[in-house]
Amino acid sequence: MHELVGEVKSSHVIASIRNPAICYKVFFEPGKQPIGVNDIAEEADIQKEIFEIGTCAGVRVPRVYFFIVNKNFRAIAMERLPAVSLQDVLHGREVLPSSFGFEPFFKALSVSIEALHERNFYHRDLHDGNIMVDIETGKPYVIDFGFTVKSTTDEGIYRPEIVISG
Repeated sequence: MHELVGEVKSSHVIASIRNPAICYKVFFEPGKQPIGVNDIAEEADIQKEIFEIGTCAGVRVPRVYFFIVNKNFRAIAMERLPAVSLQDVLHGREVLPSSFGFEPFFKALSVSIEALHERNFYHRDLHDGNIMVDIETGKPYVIDFGFTVKSTTDEGIYRPEIVISG
């Protein structure tokens, strides 16, 4: 059985059985995806492009290896990070080394987000569950690019508003 690494709105992240350095983001059925979520190819392409930017701008994201789409299965194969979510840290489910510093962490995260915006990428779902802390270096990673857009104008950079009535 695969180890569940994480859960997000539209998918589960599971560890590879054969290679501990790889995980798979396995998507739910298309009809069960939240409004505004990118299709799998678009998400993988955006993450690949941001990964390439990261080498020069300091934005750290998991490397995408490939994606699979067929009638029964949709998944992105990517690097499994040596990291824990900021959410788990803040809720006491994970402990960081005593050398970890919140101030340098958030400064590096801010620089990363600014670098994305300078290159016209807008995450649109940035929260403590989508920010990871490298357990070896204490540096941030940004994950889950399902809602991310690339836009040269202000139009479309905000998530669509969903009104629930009833």
